[in-house]
Amino acid sequence: MIKLIVKRFLKVKQNPNLENRHIYGLTASCVGIGLNVLLFVIKLTAALLSGSVSIIADAVNNISDAASSVITLVGFKLSKQGADTEHPNGHGRVEYVASFLVSLLIIVMGYESGKYAIKKIVSPEEITLDIITVVILLFSVLIKLYMYFYNKNIGKAINSSSMIATAKDSISDVAATLGVLAAVLITRLTNFYADGFFGAAVSIFIVYTGLSSAKESGTLLIGKAPSAEFIKRLENIVLSHKGISGIHDISYHDYGPERKMVSLHAEMSSEYDISTAHDLVDIIERELFESLGVEAVVHIDPVCFDSHFEEIRDSLIKAIKEVNGNYSIHDLRVLRTPEGLTLYFDTSVPYGDKTPDKEIKAQLTKAVKQLDPTYHSVITIDRRDV
Repeated sequence: MIKLIVKRFLKVKQNPNLENRHIYGLTASCVGIGLNVLLFVIKLTAALLSGSVSIIADAVNNISDAASSVITLVGFKLSKQGADTEHPNGHGRVEYVASFLVSLLIIVMGYESGKYAIKKIVSPEEITLDIITVVILLFSVLIKLYMYFYNKNIGKAINSSSMIATAKDSISDVAATLGVLAAVLITRLTNFYADGFFGAAVSIFIVYTGLSSAKESGTLLIGKAPSAEFIKRLENIVLSHKGISGIHDISYHDYGPERKMVSLHAEMSSEYDISTAHDLVDIIERELFESLGVEAVVHIDPVCFDSHFEEIRDSLIKAIKEVNGNYSIHDLRVLRTPEGLTLYFDTSVPYGDKTPDKEIKAQLTKAVKQLDPTYHSVITIDRRDV
């Protein structure tokens, strides 16, 4: 239905992608608002007919979903604004802010419906069940399944974290509504008033969904690390160019789905002149943008690849691995002085390693001295996982 609306009424012929993401995002949000309001009305009707608190909790969940769609819609609208003097990297992160606000709203709604459910546990009331109530609940399950699939598919196509979160919320709603139906049936067919308990369970489920969504959107706001697959693809692209022997110090910056930046250091033979190195960097940066959609800045680290340098490098790599198999080195430079060789290098240490930098340097300095007592070392500890 989303694609039909976009193509017929908005005259956009292409399938959802990054170029038309705002059109699809706004349309999907509007459809979500309409469907959730519809579900709220019919579930509230069913709740009034049956007197079921769990159906009321489920109805409240739908109106919170409608409010979430409104926030998502506003987020899409604001994030479309380009860069300006105060925001040189654009407004793309507004989508992440919108996702976080949606998460907070879900948590509040779950909490409020939970308080009402507890009252029903303490003071249970008889509920009625008719075929209309069952049909309404089953109809809402079908609607939520539809919303799950369109939010998931379009969200992936346009790289929208808020739509993917909405998809997860929709499939959670399916499980919640089926639980509500079970509660109504159990309460109606037995002497056990399960309605309040199921209402509380639905509320807990809503709060859990909100907390999970808040964690994801909060991570995006703080700065989420790129995926291992992304790093692998980036390495393959850069290292495929003749003259590049290694890369390190990869930094990733996410300013929204349409603006992602990466900087890295690439090791290149010192035999290349400046013009040749500059031209190669331009080619690599352009290829990274075309293949990965990121604006790249590549810094060249010149390396002297004579036989003696390679022998020192290989021995040093082996020595560092013996200290800790998770450590690696980069940016190695060898400087000859009257007192001997001085090795300048950076050591990458994973974030999870809690060993103090001073202690790591002492261990590495000792390892260098074991290679050759005349070697001196100047070591920089580089905390990163990529």
